[in-house]
Amino acid sequence: GKSAYLNDLWAYSPLTGEWAWMSGDKTGGAGVSGTQGTPAAGNTPAGRQGAVGWTDAKGNFWLFGGFNYNTGLTYLNDLWEFNPSTNEWAWMGGVNSESCTNCNQSGVYGSLGTPAGGNIPGGRMNAVSWTDNKGNLWLFGGDGLDSTGAYGSLNDLWELNPSTNEWVWM
Repeated sequence: GKSAYLNDLWAYSPLTGEWAWMSGDKTGGAGVSGTQGTPAAGNTPAGRQGAVGWTDAKGNFWLFGGFNYNTGLTYLNDLWEFNPSTNEWAWMGGVNSESCTNCNQSGVYGSLGTPAGGNIPGGRMNAVSWTDNKGNLWLFGGDGLDSTGAYGSLNDLWELNPSTNEWVWM
């Protein structure tokens, strides 16, 4: 049979001990980006492996990057936000993975320590992520692409401010 990376999202209730399917496809998902920054019921990220995720101070779930076989063995750098109150995804930045083939994207680092709208980590998988006490999202390393498009093990550190949607290379 055909294999594909999945894009289904599930929620677990410790109170009931049950899982609930929240979004995504039942079979390998190509994803629907919609309009950047606009949540919609039909939006969903493409299937992937090795993505990183965070939960912000408002309880929204964030998803970044990963490796996608469905779009031609590519390292993704798309950023997504899921609001559990509305059950809607919003594509927040990076390359629109549904409209590209070979989406391998280099990082745009900008100036060290300076947030900017054009900054974004390169496509990657298996990075480490966490949130700080201000609700900022942090991303470190992984396997992927640097500023020149060269593939390797990365050691770059990034911070994303969810309220401004700007990355800063730290």
